[in-house]
Amino acid sequence: MSGSLLSSPPPEPTRAAVAASPAPPERAWWPPRRWRRRLTIALVGLLALWALAWLALPPLLKWQGEKIASAELGRPVHIGAVVVRPWSLQLALHDLRIDAAPGAPPLLSVARLWADAELQSVFRLAPVIDALRIESPALHLTHLGEGRYDIDDLLARLAARPAAPEPAALPRFALYNIELTDGRIDFDDRAAGRQHQVRQLRLALPFLSSLPAARQIKVEPQLAFVVNGSAFDSRAQALPFDASRQTEASLQLKSFDLQPYLAYLPAALPLRLQAATLDANLRAAFAQAGAPTLSVSGNLALRGLKAVDAQGAERLAFDALELELDELRPLERRLALRSVELRGPRLALHRRADGQLDLLAQGAPDATDSIAAGAHPAGSAGPSDPASASASAGPAGAADGWRLAIGRLALQGGALDFSDASTSAHGAPAARLQLQRLELAARELAWPPDQPLHWEGTAQLTGAPDAGQGAATLAFEGQATRRQAELQARIDGLPLALGAPYLAGVLKPRLDGQLAARLALHWAAPEQAGAPAQLTLSAEQVTLSQLALTDPDAAPAPARGRRRSALPDDARLVAAEGIELQRLHLDWPARAVRVARLGLRAPLARLAREADGRWMVERWLRQPLPADAPAPTAAAPAWKLTLDELTLADGMLGWHDAAVADGPVQAELTQLTLGLRQFELDGRRPMPLQLAARLRAGRSEPGRLSWRGQLTLSPLALQGTADVQRLPLHALQPYFGEWLNVDLLRADASFKGQLELAQTEQGARVRVTGEASLEELRAHSRPGSVVASASASTPAAGDTTPPATPATPVTSAASVTPAAAAQAPRAALAPVAADRAGARSGGLGEELLSWKLLRLGSVDLRLDPGQPAQLGIGETLLSDFFARVVILPDGRLNLQDVLKSEHAAGGSPGAAPATPPGAMPAAGEFSGTTHSIAAGAPTAGASAPLAAAPAALAPVVRVGPVRLEGGRVDFADRFIRPNYSADLSELAGTLGAFSSVAPDGQVQMAELNLSGRAEGSAQLRVSGRLNPLATPLALDIRGQVSELELPPLSPYAVRYAGHGIERGKLSMDVNYRIQPDGQLTASNQLVLKQLQFSEPVAGAPASLPVRLATALLSDSQGVIDLDLPISGSLNAPQFSLGPVIVKAILNLIGKAITAPFTLLARALGGAGGEDLSQVAFGPGSARLDARARQQLDRVAKALAERPQLTLTVVGHARLAPEREGWRRQRLQALLAAERRAEAAAAPAASAAANPAEDRSAAPDAMPSG
Repeated sequence: MSGSLLSSPPPEPTRAAVAASPAPPERAWWPPRRWRRRLTIALVGLLALWALAWLALPPLLKWQGEKIASAELGRPVHIGAVVVRPWSLQLALHDLRIDAAPGAPPLLSVARLWADAELQSVFRLAPVIDALRIESPALHLTHLGEGRYDIDDLLARLAARPAAPEPAALPRFALYNIELTDGRIDFDDRAAGRQHQVRQLRLALPFLSSLPAARQIKVEPQLAFVVNGSAFDSRAQALPFDASRQTEASLQLKSFDLQPYLAYLPAALPLRLQAATLDANLRAAFAQAGAPTLSVSGNLALRGLKAVDAQGAERLAFDALELELDELRPLERRLALRSVELRGPRLALHRRADGQLDLLAQGAPDATDSIAAGAHPAGSAGPSDPASASASAGPAGAADGWRLAIGRLALQGGALDFSDASTSAHGAPAARLQLQRLELAARELAWPPDQPLHWEGTAQLTGAPDAGQGAATLAFEGQATRRQAELQARIDGLPLALGAPYLAGVLKPRLDGQLAARLALHWAAPEQAGAPAQLTLSAEQVTLSQLALTDPDAAPAPARGRRRSALPDDARLVAAEGIELQRLHLDWPARAVRVARLGLRAPLARLAREADGRWMVERWLRQPLPADAPAPTAAAPAWKLTLDELTLADGMLGWHDAAVADGPVQAELTQLTLGLRQFELDGRRPMPLQLAARLRAGRSEPGRLSWRGQLTLSPLALQGTADVQRLPLHALQPYFGEWLNVDLLRADASFKGQLELAQTEQGARVRVTGEASLEELRAHSRPGSVVASASASTPAAGDTTPPATPATPVTSAASVTPAAAAQAPRAALAPVAADRAGARSGGLGEELLSWKLLRLGSVDLRLDPGQPAQLGIGETLLSDFFARVVILPDGRLNLQDVLKSEHAAGGSPGAAPATPPGAMPAAGEFSGTTHSIAAGAPTAGASAPLAAAPAALAPVVRVGPVRLEGGRVDFADRFIRPNYSADLSELAGTLGAFSSVAPDGQVQMAELNLSGRAEGSAQLRVSGRLNPLATPLALDIRGQVSELELPPLSPYAVRYAGHGIERGKLSMDVNYRIQPDGQLTASNQLVLKQLQFSEPVAGAPASLPVRLATALLSDSQGVIDLDLPISGSLNAPQFSLGPVIVKAILNLIGKAITAPFTLLARALGGAGGEDLSQVAFGPGSARLDARARQQLDRVAKALAERPQLTLTVVGHARLAPEREGWRRQRLQALLAAERRAEAAAAPAASAAANPAEDRSAAPDAMPSG
């Protein structure tokens, strides 16, 4: 219009206008001056206010904004610049930043925040924002792990603020043109070691209003961003402020090719889809009329799916998967499918060497992923407010969980190829299992199962195609409801080798065999709350055939001549031709298993224990057993196992134990048969048991053992008949060899009788009756042991005693041992000795003990708790026995050390007795004539005797007659130097019955009769009565030795007297009697004939005048007859019979030095205290009285009977007594002379009154000098 006005000519003025032109027109629109002034002031004030706001508000908002925000958040908040345009109601914040920890990027930064408000906000009484723009926001979050974030302090401060009151009504607002551009989010997950980035974040919301007039307007938001390099874009339609929130959507896809979009799948997926098409016809509806509802229905079909792994191998494929979706209500957790049909599924699973499935190893979230997802570990803070708890619990009505219903499920032509490389970690090939021809059909599937579900299927199971293991046939069918389920399965020809690669991770041996079974599984829900569910497994028959556990590393056995083992010469460790279970029933709630019959045909087992104590099972295991067993959990009912019948036929059991010190132990059980009926695990009732086997050890003939009786497990009880024939105890010696210092080369034990064993609350009760024997015993000293050292023929190290001179020969044991008696048993022992020699590098020691037969008749052993043990033995026979008896250098007997020192009774082995048997008494012990040891208290250094057991618990032993036949004892004395040895042979005799119980207080004495030969010449006889079991010991025995050659005893003479024995014979008659109070009375009658000693031996330990003693004690025929009575108390700790006898003999020899005339007087039958060494004259007199003349006559008689004696007479006088005597004699002589002078004048009769005095005075007079 203005343009047209400017182009057209102006109109001509009217006449009226012309007439009025002189007067100026009046401006009606212009306000009066007063209003103009007000408007001017208002305009100027507004401009001034705008100017003031424009100048003052930016610094004020910046200062207060940073201060208040920093105080509220607890983090430094910075605002780069604030721009306020009050005239346009615009506010802009530049460079807004919330700092994080020092050295870390800002938690939040915004390049620009711009808001444009509308003036109509004043009229609507609600905020109306015409535009809100956020430019380049950047958020940086850090997950510190264990559910902690770097903004936990901010969240805690915000949560600590008081909650704002709930508004009475929905807040009124209207937002237009909301836009967020170029946003960035950086998420650093330190727990997972990952960083996530969101870039190009853009949010556009054209309109969002809660005003009543705008609630029916649809909101169409748009969100787009690029996360970790992947773009995302989304659109939606909604009525967010309408009461119904009604939303409807539909999706229709037909032959939608997914291949172009496969690049969007995460690269971490183990499989890559090669091809797949998707058909979809889905409908979704959402409404909130009271409770929110969401419903999805339609059809889905995925066809031609093919997935490959990184190497391009096909791993998953199927022809078609068709789902007919009836209704899906996720908010109500309900899913109903009319049908699910899967055709031609093919799946190839591979388990990696680290034990993870390759399909899940990369896709499955690990622990760090769970933490990153917001999982709160134990002990960390989680959502605690009720709103969060209710939100996590889901909507009301979902407490029952998901409900699933499938009308029909069909799987056709399925195949599963499974390979497992984790088995190759143990050297085994990768496992390969193939499930083929899988057919599965199910109807009316529902969860929870409200109606019966029926299913059935078949399949074939094989291993690797090139394994040649055959295929197992599997068939199953069953039905299930909510309350119960049943499954029947049939397995035929299942090769156990299919599981061998998996067992290779646990077991080194290889498992072979085949399994066939008919199984039935039944489950039923409990009838009432708290009761256990019913679960039973039944098997009519389970058969394992050709079972074998084979050692793959076993080398083929070398070709040998005759094998000593009856076990098969192959690598099978455990094997059986067949194992059959019949009518197996397992009740899980009742924890009970019942088997009607278990049969084993030709089982084979090789049991072994290594040198380090590990059993063969531990060697079979790949991983060692844990050192500490886990602590048992709360007490649970024990399992009950009932086996009606167990049979074992033609079994073999090998035993090899290298853990014992003197091992290895090797034995074999062959022809093993076992029958057990009515077996129960708790074992509270007797179970009939039959057992028979043959036991082989080494090259000897196998022994036999059998048992027929009953067995009870709880409490343990055993009763029946045992028959053991020639059980090789020598093969089991390492188990009890720790108590012995000898080696058993052969010992065959036999027993036949009744055996009863019962475990009671008070203890074990044992009863053994029958016949026992120990045959072919051969015991040798162990190399390196005390016994072996004692038996060594070489002198001890450091022995400087010179050897005996030729005049004192020493007879060796070999010279007196009969060749026939020695060589026969040793030749028979050659094979056994070879076996034991191979087991020990030290070789064999000397023969120590042996016998042909030890038979114990009518053995009766009873052990009752709280009662004394009772042992009864009938007739005992010991035939063809041999014993090597050695006196050790410390004075002990070698047989005392047959038991090792820590197990033997008595003191330590190194402690020698105060006076060893046969030791030479110390100087000063030759005085005195009484040979007795008085009972006295032990000294401070003596060991206190062991306390005797209470009489009430002392064992009761009754032994019948004992008969000895064909005995031989090889005696050697290493205590003296040079050594001495002797031989006792042809020992035979009897010992009557005796007992440890004294009826009526009287000790039952047994008659003893023993005879033999000493050194092959002297006759030995022992007779009497004794009871070796009596407490205290009681005996009355007599021993006789006649015509024993004495030169072999020359070493004793050299040691104790310093002279050897050149010739002589000894006859001895001893009698020992021990009273019940321990008093010993012994008589030792020794007769020595033609005893002749050699010259003194240079360097001998002692030198005694034995020749003088022999000359003093011998009669005219050269016979020495000595009677040495011995007495003492066995209760004295220092008492020992041997030293007492030696001491008595040496005292006699000592008398030759100290009192030869006293010894001579005793030889002549005089009193023990009589002394013939002096003939005394009266003091001052030269005449002998009658007593002196009698002594002189006896000395003359002794010298006449002993021409080899030479007597030297030496006179001596003592001045003081002789002077006084001489003075008395002189005085008497003077008196006599005076009397003669006075009598000269008297008559002749008076002179004749003392004629003797006159004659004796002069001769008796002694010179004054």
